[in-house]
Amino acid sequence: MKLETHPFFTIFSREAATKLMRSVETVSPGDNGAVFKEGDPAECMFLVLSGSVELVKLDPSGRGQVLAVVPEGEYFGEFGLLDGQTRSAGAVCRGDTQLAKLSRDVVMDLFSQSPESSLALASNIIEKMRKSNERYAEVRLRQERMALVEGITNKIVADLKIRLYDHLQAL
Repeated sequence: MKLETHPFFTIFSREAATKLMRSVETVSPGDNGAVFKEGDPAECMFLVLSGSVELVKLDPSGRGQVLAVVPEGEYFGEFGLLDGQTRSAGAVCRGDTQLAKLSRDVVMDLFSQSPESSLALASNIIEKMRKSNERYAEVRLRQERMALVEGITNKIVADLKIRLYDHLQAL
């Protein structure tokens, strides 16, 4: 995907999008290349131009758990950029991935000059979060249904075993 066609830029006015595009640095971390690690300072955000990126959170044992996969045409790293906190998860490239890197300073400068740009990005982030919440709810519901089916199946199997045992004892 060419930088100019990335959907991220449709959030902003043409002038704001052009200013952002001029400040982009393109990076290609390679397969399994870390974009950033959990706890790193959040100095920039990224647009996925090609490939995909896994957002990974370390569990208490230190193993990485994939929270989300960010495909071509999406962006990530915006929360840390906006709130100034360290990264709450790591980001790892999968396959031949090309990213566009937007620095915090450039984005914040745009926001200070264009409040409508701030509002447009905030609205887009809220939309992304709502979709993410819907997907999470669907996955949880599917897991609960599978657990219920598994429980019923286990009860049926246990009952059949008892009946079979009783039947064999009667013979």
